[in-house]
Amino acid sequence: MAGQTGNVRGANPVPLDLDEDVSFQERTWTIQRIGWWAMALVVVAALAGLFASGPLSRTETSDPAGVLRVEYGRFLRRMAPSTLRLHVDGPLAPSGDSVPIRVSGSLAKVIKPETITPEPTHAKATSSGVEYVFALAEPGKTASIRFDFVAEGFGPVQAE
Repeated sequence: MAGQTGNVRGANPVPLDLDEDVSFQERTWTIQRIGWWAMALVVVAALAGLFASGPLSRTETSDPAGVLRVEYGRFLRRMAPSTLRLHVDGPLAPSGDSVPIRVSGSLAKVIKPETITPEPTHAKATSSGVEYVFALAEPGKTASIRFDFVAEGFGPVQAE
C-alpha cells in the first residue's frame, strides 16, 4: 500500500474529458448578479410606493397664493379607486360663502368621479373642463373637499 495515491481500488485515476468555457461562465455570473440587483430595485421601488401606496406614491402641491392645496396620488393604476383631496383656505377664498373649483379638460377626461364629499351645490361643463361650486360649511375656515374617482386613462396628465 506504500505507493497508492488515494485510489480505492489501487487503479490509476481516469482523466475526465470536460469542456470548460470559463469566459461563458463568468458572463453568466455577471448577468445573474445584474438580475439580482434589478429584482432588488423593483422590490425597493414597490415598498417605497412606486406601484401602489407608500411614501413615494402621494404628493401635494399648492397655488402660489396659498389658497388651494391639493393632495393626490403620483402613480395611479387604471380602473383602480383613488382619492384627490383639496384644501381651500377659507379666509382667502374668492367669495365668502362658496368656492368654485375648476377641473381642466385633460384631467376631466381621464378621471371618473364616483363620490365628491361634500357634494357640490352645482356643477357645469365649461369650455376648459368642469366647474364645481362648493358651499363653505364654516365661512372663514379651511374647507376640505374629497374626490373619490377611478382613473380611466394612461400616461401622465397635466391638470389645472
